[in-house]
Amino acid sequence: MKIKNLLHCRLAVRSHLLRTSVSAQTPEYTGNRVCAKCHFDQGEAWRKTGHAKAFDSLKANVKAAAKTRAGLDPAKDYSADPNCISCHVTGHGEAGGYKTGMNPDDAKLVVGVSCESCHGTGSTYRQKHADAGANPKAW
Repeated sequence: MKIKNLLHCRLAVRSHLLRTSVSAQTPEYTGNRVCAKCHFDQGEAWRKTGHAKAFDSLKANVKAAAKTRAGLDPAKDYSADPNCISCHVTGHGEAGGYKTGMNPDDAKLVVGVSCESCHGTGSTYRQKHADAGANPKAW
């Protein structure tokens, strides 16, 4: 099963790289699902963390105690406040990243503090995978 998943991941990465060759030139956020296709266990673990739910904490009456400690109004919805969302989403305002008012289905891929928040844009990371080729130790 693991060999099948590895082969699937390699094919998916190569296929996506061929379709998005511009990505190598312009770094672009791809969203958490792209990472989780190959890094399934890490994606499942992430979904259970506060990082995955970081955007939800901006909504009214959520994390009220933390907002009060920070001097914020716990009854206010901060999910459109650029001073807040930039730290609670992935790639705020950048190519492929979260944009205020974006389609909720597209937003699902970049809300929260995800893989790309620490590892960098998915297009850049995929290129590193492709450059490593058949040498998974280089990943």
